[in-house]
Amino acid sequence: MNGENMEMSPVNNDNNNKHLSGLGVSALVLGIISIVFSVVPIINNMCFVLGILAIIFAGCSWKSTGKKGHKRGHGMVIAGLVLGILSIVITLSMQASFSASIDKAKSGLDKASKKLDNMAKGIANENAKEMKIQVKGTAPTDINLLVSGSNSNESTNNGVWEKVFTGKDAQKDWTIMASPKIDVDNPTPDNYKVECSITVDGKEVSHKSATGTSANVMCTASDTTAK
Repeated sequence: MNGENMEMSPVNNDNNNKHLSGLGVSALVLGIISIVFSVVPIINNMCFVLGILAIIFAGCSWKSTGKKGHKRGHGMVIAGLVLGILSIVITLSMQASFSASIDKAKSGLDKASKKLDNMAKGIANENAKEMKIQVKGTAPTDINLLVSGSNSNESTNNGVWEKVFTGKDAQKDWTIMASPKIDVDNPTPDNYKVECSITVDGKEVSHKSATGTSANVMCTASDTTAK
Protein backbone atom coordinates (compact mmCIF):
# COMPACT_ATOMS: atom_id res chain seq x y z
CA MET A 1 0.00 0.00 0.00
CA ASN A 2 1.66 3.28 -1.08
CA GLY A 3 1.79 6.39 1.01
CA GLU A 4 -0.31 8.43 -1.30
CA ASN A 5 -2.86 10.46 0.47
CA MET A 6 -6.37 9.53 -0.50
CA GLU A 7 -9.05 12.17 -0.18
CA MET A 8 -12.47 10.92 0.98
CA SER A 9 -15.32 12.93 -0.45
CA PRO A 10 -17.99 13.63 2.20
CA VAL A 11 -21.37 11.96 1.85
CA ASN A 12 -23.87 14.53 0.69
CA ASN A 13 -27.20 13.98 2.44
CA ASP A 14 -29.45 16.98 1.86
CA ASN A 15 -32.26 15.48 3.97
CA ASN A 16 -30.11 15.62 7.10
CA ASN A 17 -29.53 19.30 6.53
CA LYS A 18 -33.26 20.10 6.24
CA HIS A 19 -35.13 21.60 9.16
CA LEU A 20 -38.40 20.14 10.37
CA SER A 21 -41.37 22.16 9.14
CA GLY A 22 -43.00 24.05 11.99
CA LEU A 23 -46.19 24.47 10.00
CA GLY A 24 -46.21 20.72 9.31
CA VAL A 25 -45.94 19.96 13.03
CA SER A 26 -48.69 22.48 13.78
CA ALA A 27 -50.94 20.90 11.13
CA LEU A 28 -50.48 17.45 12.67
CA VAL A 29 -51.06 18.63 16.26
CA LEU A 30 -54.17 20.60 15.32
CA GLY A 31 -55.44 17.69 13.25
CA ILE A 32 -55.07 15.28 16.18
CA ILE A 33 -56.78 17.64 18.64
CA SER A 34 -59.65 18.39 16.26
CA ILE A 35 -60.31 14.71 15.40
CA VAL A 36 -60.26 13.64 19.08
CA PHE A 37 -62.79 16.25 20.25
CA SER A 38 -64.90 16.37 17.10
CA VAL A 39 -67.33 13.82 18.58
CA VAL A 40 -68.00 15.91 21.70
CA PRO A 41 -71.07 18.18 21.36
CA ILE A 42 -70.53 21.93 21.83
CA ILE A 43 -66.74 21.50 22.16
CA ASN A 44 -66.62 20.37 18.54
CA ASN A 45 -67.51 23.93 17.51
CA MET A 46 -63.89 24.78 18.33
CA CYS A 47 -62.70 21.62 16.58
CA PHE A 48 -64.24 22.87 13.36
CA VAL A 49 -61.95 25.92 13.49
CA LEU A 50 -58.94 23.78 14.45
CA GLY A 51 -59.64 21.47 11.52
CA ILE A 52 -59.65 24.42 9.13
CA LEU A 53 -56.36 25.69 10.60
CA ALA A 54 -54.84 22.22 10.21
CA ILE A 55 -55.79 22.23 6.52
CA ILE A 56 -54.41 25.75 6.04
CA PHE A 57 -51.10 24.93 7.76
CA ALA A 58 -50.81 21.70 5.76
CA GLY A 59 -51.46 23.56 2.54
CA CYS A 60 -48.88 26.25 3.35
CA SER A 61 -46.20 23.65 4.14
CA TRP A 62 -47.06 21.19 1.35
CA LYS A 63 -44.59 22.53 -1.21
CA SER A 64 -41.78 23.29 1.24
CA THR A 65 -41.79 19.70 2.57
CA GLY A 66 -42.06 18.05 -0.84
CA LYS A 67 -39.25 16.32 -2.73
CA LYS A 68 -37.82 19.62 -3.94
CA GLY A 69 -38.61 21.45 -0.73
CA HIS A 70 -36.13 22.69 1.83
CA LYS A 71 -37.84 21.28 4.91
CA ARG A 72 -38.69 17.86 6.38
CA GLY A 73 -42.06 16.55 7.60
CA HIS A 74 -44.13 15.87 4.50
CA GLY A 75 -45.69 12.82 6.19
CA MET A 76 -46.87 14.99 9.08
CA VAL A 77 -48.31 17.47 6.61
CA ILE A 78 -50.33 14.73 4.89
CA ALA A 79 -51.54 13.36 8.23
CA GLY A 80 -52.53 16.83 9.43
CA LEU A 81 -54.42 17.49 6.21
CA VAL A 82 -56.34 14.20 6.39
CA LEU A 83 -57.15 14.60 10.09
CA GLY A 84 -58.29 18.18 9.56
CA ILE A 85 -60.68 17.16 6.77
CA LEU A 86 -62.04 14.22 8.78
CA SER A 87 -62.58 16.37 11.87
CA ILE A 88 -64.63 18.88 9.85
CA VAL A 89 -66.77 16.11 8.34
CA ILE A 90 -67.37 14.49 11.74
CA THR A 91 -68.10 17.84 13.39
CA LEU A 92 -70.68 18.78 10.77
CA SER A 93 -72.32 15.35 11.05
CA MET A 94 -72.45 15.53 14.85
CA GLN A 95 -73.85 19.05 14.83
CA ALA A 96 -76.53 18.05 12.33
CA SER A 97 -77.52 15.08 14.50
CA PHE A 98 -77.42 17.17 17.68
CA SER A 99 -79.51 19.91 16.08
CA ALA A 100 -82.08 17.35 14.89
CA SER A 101 -82.33 15.93 18.43
CA ILE A 102 -82.86 19.40 19.89
CA ASP A 103 -85.54 20.21 17.31
CA LYS A 104 -87.30 16.92 18.06
CA ALA A 105 -87.20 17.54 21.81
CA LYS A 106 -88.47 21.10 21.34
CA SER A 107 -91.29 19.87 19.11
CA GLY A 108 -92.26 17.30 21.74
CA LEU A 109 -92.29 19.94 24.48
CA ASP A 110 -94.41 22.26 22.33
CA LYS A 111 -96.93 19.49 21.69
CA ALA A 112 -97.06 18.56 25.38
CA SER A 113 -97.50 22.21 26.37
CA LYS A 114 -100.29 22.67 23.83
CA LYS A 115 -101.96 19.47 25.02
CA LEU A 116 -101.92 20.66 28.64
CA ASP A 117 -103.26 24.05 27.59
CA ASN A 118 -106.13 22.42 25.68
CA MET A 119 -106.88 20.13 28.62
CA ALA A 120 -107.13 23.18 30.89
CA LYS A 121 -109.61 24.69 28.44
CA GLY A 122 -111.56 21.42 28.18
CA ILE A 123 -110.61 20.95 24.52
CA ALA A 124 -109.88 17.45 23.24
CA ASN A 125 -110.01 17.94 19.46
CA GLU A 126 -108.93 21.44 18.53
CA ASN A 127 -109.84 21.29 14.84
CA ALA A 128 -112.86 19.00 15.07
CA LYS A 129 -115.98 19.90 13.07
CA GLU A 130 -118.36 17.13 14.14
CA MET A 131 -118.49 14.72 17.07
CA LYS A 132 -120.90 11.81 17.32
CA ILE A 133 -121.47 10.02 20.65
CA GLN A 134 -123.35 6.71 20.60
CA VAL A 135 -124.54 4.17 23.14
CA LYS A 136 -125.92 0.75 22.24
CA GLY A 137 -127.41 -1.53 24.88
CA THR A 138 -129.45 -4.69 24.62
CA ALA A 139 -131.86 -3.51 27.33
CA PRO A 140 -132.93 -0.20 28.95
CA THR A 141 -129.79 1.83 29.66
CA ASP A 142 -128.92 4.81 31.86
CA ILE A 143 -126.58 7.40 30.36
CA ASN A 144 -124.45 10.06 32.04
CA LEU A 145 -122.94 12.75 29.80
CA LEU A 146 -120.17 14.94 31.26
CA VAL A 147 -118.17 17.93 30.02
CA SER A 148 -116.20 20.69 31.79
CA GLY A 149 -117.53 19.93 35.25
CA SER A 150 -121.21 19.67 34.24
CA ASN A 151 -123.22 16.54 33.57
CA SER A 152 -126.63 15.41 32.42
CA ASN A 153 -128.43 12.15 33.01
CA GLU A 154 -130.54 10.48 30.36
CA SER A 155 -131.98 7.03 29.72
CA THR A 156 -133.17 4.97 26.80
CA ASN A 157 -135.67 2.14 26.97
CA ASN A 158 -134.51 0.44 23.78
CA GLY A 159 -130.81 0.75 24.70
CA VAL A 160 -129.93 2.96 21.70
CA TRP A 161 -128.83 6.58 22.21
CA GLU A 162 -126.98 9.08 20.02
CA LYS A 163 -125.97 12.74 20.12
CA VAL A 164 -124.13 14.84 17.53
CA PHE A 165 -122.13 17.99 18.32
CA THR A 166 -120.81 20.52 15.82
CA GLY A 167 -118.67 23.67 15.96
CA LYS A 168 -116.97 24.44 19.27
CA ASP A 169 -118.99 21.76 21.07
CA ALA A 170 -117.35 19.15 18.83
CA GLN A 171 -113.95 20.19 20.18
CA LYS A 172 -114.81 19.70 23.83
CA ASP A 173 -113.64 16.81 25.99
CA TRP A 174 -116.92 14.96 26.31
CA THR A 175 -117.25 11.85 28.48
CA ILE A 176 -120.09 9.34 28.19
CA MET A 177 -120.91 6.65 30.76
CA ALA A 178 -123.52 3.96 30.28
CA SER A 179 -124.87 1.18 32.50
CA PRO A 180 -128.04 -0.96 32.75
CA LYS A 181 -131.13 0.88 33.92
CA ILE A 182 -132.15 -0.09 37.43
CA ASP A 183 -135.75 -1.31 37.49
CA VAL A 184 -136.95 -3.67 40.23
CA ASP A 185 -139.89 -4.72 38.09
CA ASN A 186 -137.70 -5.47 35.07
CA PRO A 187 -134.32 -6.82 36.22
CA THR A 188 -131.38 -6.63 33.85
CA PRO A 189 -130.88 -9.87 31.89
CA ASP A 190 -127.68 -11.82 32.50
CA ASN A 191 -126.66 -11.49 28.85
CA TYR A 192 -127.00 -7.71 28.87
CA LYS A 193 -124.40 -5.95 26.70
CA VAL A 194 -123.61 -2.28 26.38
CA GLU A 195 -121.10 -0.34 24.32
CA CYS A 196 -120.22 3.29 23.79
CA SER A 197 -118.28 5.06 21.05
CA ILE A 198 -117.10 8.56 20.18
CA THR A 199 -116.43 9.49 16.57
CA VAL A 200 -114.70 12.72 15.54
CA ASP A 201 -114.99 13.80 11.91
CA GLY A 202 -115.75 10.23 10.88
CA LYS A 203 -112.88 8.69 12.87
CA GLU A 204 -113.61 6.60 15.93
CA VAL A 205 -111.44 7.82 18.81
CA SER A 206 -112.93 5.85 21.70
CA HIS A 207 -114.88 2.60 22.00
CA LYS A 208 -115.70 0.46 25.04
CA SER A 209 -118.00 -2.53 25.64
CA ALA A 210 -119.06 -4.69 28.57
CA THR A 211 -121.50 -7.51 29.37
CA GLY A 212 -123.40 -8.75 32.40
CA THR A 213 -125.93 -7.35 34.86
CA SER A 214 -123.34 -4.93 36.29
CA ALA A 215 -121.85 -3.91 32.95
CA ASN A 216 -120.78 -0.28 32.61
CA VAL A 217 -118.69 1.55 30.04
CA MET A 218 -117.04 4.94 29.74
CA CYS A 219 -115.78 6.68 26.58
CA THR A 220 -113.95 10.00 26.46
CA ALA A 221 -113.12 12.29 23.57
CA SER A 222 -109.61 12.91 24.93
CA ASP A 223 -108.62 9.39 23.87
CA THR A 224 -107.73 10.92 20.52
CA THR A 225 -104.96 13.08 22.03
CA ALA A 226 -102.98 9.93 22.84
CA LYS A 227 -102.89 8.82 19.21
